[in-house]
Amino acid sequence: ATIGNGGVRMAPRLVESWTLADGTVHEADPVEPVQAMSSKTASELLRMMESTVDTDQGTGQTAKVDGYRLAVKTGTAEITGGTVSTVAGVVPADAPRLAVAVVLYNPKVGWLSSDSAAPLFGEGVTQAVRNLGVPASSEAADLYPIAPGQ
Repeated sequence: ATIGNGGVRMAPRLVESWTLADGTVHEADPVEPVQAMSSKTASELLRMMESTVDTDQGTGQTAKVDGYRLAVKTGTAEITGGTVSTVAGVVPADAPRLAVAVVLYNPKVGWLSSDSAAPLFGEGVTQAVRNLGVPASSEAADLYPIAPGQ
């Protein structure tokens, strides 16, 4: 989310307000944005993350969503007693509106994130952009060269 927000981190908040039995409404303290990285660094990272989806060498290919540019980071880790497969990213990469993460402990379909978490990420994002009316990407990606000589 920070990378998709131009390097600005917003602390997560689950509760906006609450109402007491007497009807008194209390609001949560405002969230202060923090510039966690430069916008130039965030833009370059977003470009790198998008290249994992849109190139033949990328591990995020199975997360693709028709009509949308995605920027994702895949990861597979061995843990005591099994495997964790993850995919986290933003959509659309050209104008981020959603940040989504999929974390699977001991996935039953493939242990690599490209075989398990990435397809689930794509299915979830497909439904989310449809349900929320997120506009499709309008420009082609400027991909980061991920192979020598590109």
